[in-house]
Amino acid sequence: MAASFIVELPAVFGQVSKGSAEPVHPLPAVKTYKDWNAHDGIQGTKKWVDNALEMKIRGLHSSLLGSFGENPRAFSLATACLQASGIFPSQMSYFIDAFYSELIKSSGASAEEEAWLLTVSLI
Repeated sequence: MAASFIVELPAVFGQVSKGSAEPVHPLPAVKTYKDWNAHDGIQGTKKWVDNALEMKIRGLHSSLLGSFGENPRAFSLATACLQASGIFPSQMSYFIDAFYSELIKSSGASAEEEAWLLTVSLI
């Protein structure tokens, strides 16, 4: 857990290694909305994050069952905490899509680059 506080930007978003110049873009690995969400159900960082999160939650749930299976109250509490921890990434993903879409709708398709830059600057 302490290690997660050291990393400001997860690798999936383009973590910069020590000694490297600061990136110009807020999310170096996700420079366009299409990099985030290709809308094909296959590609994009959003799809990768969703799949990785689902796999991690399933694995941790199995681990909780093995650790707390004989103590229903402890298992219930641990499961509730696990489910709650998955809510933030889902809400962030929804926010990214909704905010970007609203910017595009209100400013026009010609502002895609600026809309994406504003969106990821807020994260």
